[in-house]
Parts: sequence; C-alpha cells; structure tokens
Amino acid sequence: MNQFDDIKLAEKKYLDLINSVQTKLADVDKQLIRKAYQFVLDVYHDKKMESGEMYLLHSLNVAIIVVKQMGLGTTSIISALLHNIVRKSDISLPVIRKEFGNSVAEIIEGLNKIANLSTERTSMNAENFIKLLLTLSPDVRVILLKLADRLDYMYNINNISDINKQRISEETSHLYIPIAHRLGLYNIKTELEELSMKYSNPVI
Repeated sequence: MNQFDDIKLAEKKYLDLINSVQTKLADVDKQLIRKAYQFVLDVYHDKKMESGEMYLLHSLNVAIIVVKQMGLGTTSIISALLHNIVRKSDISLPVIRKEFGNSVAEIIEGLNKIANLSTERTSMNAENFIKLLLTLSPDVRVILLKLADRLDYMYNINNISDINKQRISEETSHLYIPIAHRLGLYNIKTELEELSMKYSNPVI
C-alpha cells in the first residue's frame, strides 16, 4: 500500500468515525474532531510505528474503538486522535492545551506518564496498576484510552520482533486483560485474551 492509498484509507476511517457519532454530536464538536484529525495528518504524514502501522491510522483506530466499544464522547475522541503526538513529534503539551483545551492536554499528559512506566515488575498486579494509573491521572478516561491503544497495537503486533511480541503479550495478559475485566469491557477483554494467547502460547 502506497502513501496515497494510506491517506485514502485514513479518510475512510475518519468518515467511519464521524458517522458513528453523527447523531450524538453538535456541529462544534464535529469541527473540533475534524481539527484534531487534520492536526495529526499534518504532523504524522506517512510516519510508521514499529508494527508497520501508520501513526495516523493507529490514532484513527484508537478513536474508533473509543467510540464504538466504549461509547465515549468528544474529549476522548480528540484525545485518542492525539494520544501519541507529544511523544512522537516535536508538538508540546502547551500547544495541545492551546489548540484543544485543558481536558485534552491533561489526558495526553496522563497517557505520557503511563508510557514512561516500567511494567516489567512481576510483583505488580492489575489492581495495583489501576491504583498507580489513577495516581498519575485521576481521570479514568486515561485508562480507557490506554486500553484502546493496547487493543489496536495488539491487532498489528505481528510485524514486531519475537522478543517484543512475547513481552507485550505477557504484559497484556498480566495487566491489561484484568483491567478490561474490572472495568466491565468484556468484549475488549475477550479480544485481548485471544490476541495475547496467539503470541504468548501459540501451541494452545
């Protein structure tokens, strides 16, 4: 797939996102979502993740999960679209705050703090992890967006190294599946179970 095809796919996913919330949002909210989409399009272009997925498509997929599987609203959709942008570009949090407001900036900041956590301690269980995440950011939307981010990452994990595949699958099983269960996101829990089992226990 070339860059032109990727952008066409991104626009298709964006329309899917908007159509999913069409009847629920005011025009001003749709304009803000479009602004966020254009913002990540301008920043990311064709930049790709380790998995080979474009950052732009990943951001859209996370936003679609947030809408379709979690039922979250405008602030969460915008935050999903922007969730990696401070870590993966030269865009700063003050810029996000200026363009999209305090709530979005605080969610992005919370996600950045989670990304900097070491989750390799085997003594850490899901309950303690949730408490730690809520200490970093009391907004539960941060945890929900992290789950959506992990789910889409697991969809595209096949292209990363075997060592990282194993590590991420085990982390997903140990931490993120129990969190999805605890939050009542049973469809996401089931999907994560199937995806992580595929790589952590391929024989089974």
